[in-house]
Amino acid sequence: MRSQLDLERQLCYWLAGGADPRAAGTVGDWTLSLEGDLVVLNPHLQRWVFYDAVHGGWVDSGMVVGEAIFVPTSAGAGARRALRPGEERWALERRVEAIGARLLAACDGQLFGALEHAELWALWAARPGAELRVWTPYRTSWLDGPGYFGSSPAAPQT
Repeated sequence: MRSQLDLERQLCYWLAGGADPRAAGTVGDWTLSLEGDLVVLNPHLQRWVFYDAVHGGWVDSGMVVGEAIFVPTSAGAGARRALRPGEERWALERRVEAIGARLLAACDGQLFGALEHAELWALWAARPGAELRVWTPYRTSWLDGPGYFGSSPAAPQT
């Protein structure tokens, strides 16, 4: 399964090559599965949409490429804005890479982020014994805190 970062980088590649994103393949080529919830990148609009099972249709998430990190929640797929002030003016490729360097953390059931790696380490260090799970836009499943950090918080697993 391709990750959010894979899909956003693919779109950047297509656009940099001058390709027409309307001819970029099928919906399946741009679908992200978040633990069963589907989110689709519309390459023509450069926006993310999600499937609203209650109403039986696709709905605009309100998020563009290089703006947010999508994450599964108990209520279904959600998104957390991940850009810092001023970064929304960056070129698309730079925004996508900024999103790829950030992550979300669920600590004792509360969602934090978007965080830099050092901010995650500080959160974990400040809450000894807390249950910590990590979500990154380059993975398609949650990682537990120790599994993410491995032996050193400076060397996250990718």
